[in-house]
Amino acid sequence: MVNGLTAQFSAMQQVEVRQQIDTAVAKKALDTARTQGDMIINMISDTAQSAQSAQRIAAEPHKGTMIDVRG
Repeated sequence: MVNGLTAQFSAMQQVEVRQQIDTAVAKKALDTARTQGDMIINMISDTAQSAQSAQRIAAEPHKGTMIDVRG
């Protein structure tokens, strides 16, 4: 009887530890997905800003093409 209770208690502890591990892994996966999502949003924003800069340059192609290197 005591051996059976000990085995059940041990099994319950193993299940609890496994659930804690599964939860920790799921939280880490969620954090990673959020970080990747933030990086993608930043990349999209940077691309939009680069496109705007390219449009400004195309509107004034003569600016920035010559450098006066004489003192």
